[in-house]
Amino acid sequence: MTENVEALKELYLTGSVVLMKLKEGQLPSGDQLSQYHISCQNDEERFAIFLALLKLKLLIGKSIIFVKDTDRCYK
Repeated sequence: MTENVEALKELYLTGSVVLMKLKEGQLPSGDQLSQYHISCQNDEERFAIFLALLKLKLLIGKSIIFVKDTDRCYK
């Protein structure tokens, strides 16, 4: 390292250094993943389909649902 870097290191790195190695999570295989796209005419139909998926427990495991903006996710 250059002298400038060494000087900065002495000024700012006064505590001990902690190194952590993160493990990559276990990802499911491709046959366990599924993706659905449902086209709806209006919001009432969209919410009815989503409610049916939840009530009938057709969504198994973790799910990600994309919405247009943050206000939309609270409806």
